[in-house]
Amino acid sequence: MVNSIIDEHKNLVGLEMESYAVYTAAALTEEPRPLCVSMKSVCDFGDEQKSGGYHDYACYTSARVF
Repeated sequence: MVNSIIDEHKNLVGLEMESYAVYTAAALTEEPRPLCVSMKSVCDFGDEQKSGGYHDYACYTSARVF
């Protein structure tokens, strides 16, 4: 799935799977299509060094900006 998304969006740097799923569902629904917005802070690279150390702060910054 990720490879097909990358093929479609050549300048993709990262992918937030939950938000992508919500946007895709909104885009594929029938009229009237819902408006959707997503705001999320990045707190790790999603790799083997992933830790939850900044998770609470990222949640705070997302909510504060939104």
